[in-house]
Amino acid sequence: MHKTEEDEFMYLFIALRTFIRGFKYCRPVVVVDGAHLSEAYKGIFVLASTLDGAGCIFPFAYGVVDTENHCSWTWFFEQFKHAFGDRKDMCVVSDRNESIMKSVRIVFLDAYTKEDFDKLMAKVDRIDHRVKEYLEYAGYEKWSRVHATVNRGRMMTSNIAECIYGCLVEPRQLTILEFLEEVRILFGSWHCKNREVASYTKDTLGRKFEELLIINAAKSSKMEVVQSSEFIFSVYENGRRYIVCLERKPDALAKTYEIPMVPMPDKEDWSDPKHVVAEKVYPPRYRRLSGRPRKRIRMNADEKISVNTNCCGQCGQERHNRRTCTFYPKEK
Repeated sequence: MHKTEEDEFMYLFIALRTFIRGFKYCRPVVVVDGAHLSEAYKGIFVLASTLDGAGCIFPFAYGVVDTENHCSWTWFFEQFKHAFGDRKDMCVVSDRNESIMKSVRIVFLDAYTKEDFDKLMAKVDRIDHRVKEYLEYAGYEKWSRVHATVNRGRMMTSNIAECIYGCLVEPRQLTILEFLEEVRILFGSWHCKNREVASYTKDTLGRKFEELLIINAAKSSKMEVVQSSEFIFSVYENGRRYIVCLERKPDALAKTYEIPMVPMPDKEDWSDPKHVVAEKVYPPRYRRLSGRPRKRIRMNADEKISVNTNCCGQCGQERHNRRTCTFYPKEK
């Protein structure tokens, strides 16, 4: 947790040991996003998530910040790096938030973007334009990671973060402590369910990938498969050879959920360290927005929205007036 000099709350980062261990066995693709809290504390709930080996959502780091800017996201990624370390070829997926992209470049020094690629190619062009022309002719997508057309991570958008936020619409209206407890309970229930699914992978690949196998059955007819052992196979396609180990992947999925989430004891049974109890944390200063606040009227589902319409002064019917009324004959 990070506070101001006046002990006012600013940032909070949470990464449970279960998630830290499980992320080691997932692809190094991190989806990050933020969502507004809607009660008295107007903070931002920030989240880092990915997909496990079975294609299920795996949230592994989250927190709360006072506002979404360069400083808050930089602090979040610094804590992320401290907890999870450096993952080789890690990819960060976001909604192109400028603060997120800038913070990733600051914390992860080996991060690359299309802008960085263009700057390097401009230098190559100044040295020898023939080299740049040759690389363009060869095709950037064949050797440049930033131009790769292959979806290696199965995640091209931040949709999985939106799915998580959709499950937290009502809890986001709670107080901050109650909200964080609801988040822990939700993630714990997902972890338990996915842990059970992972135990079946010795016999099946999982519903999602079994469906993919059926869809790709026609494509696989052009491949040649040679079995080497009970789990190891050689797959030949278009002159290339791929080695597939069916045993290794289920083991990685099982290890993702190897450590269960321990339930949180009742508050009366907490054993808090003295330095934690003595620490003072005040709420952030309220920043009132300019202008008159809008009032939102919440209506029940069975309430109908009525629209005022003009009524005729003679017959009382709607959609016309006394001058255009045809119900009563006009006096001559």
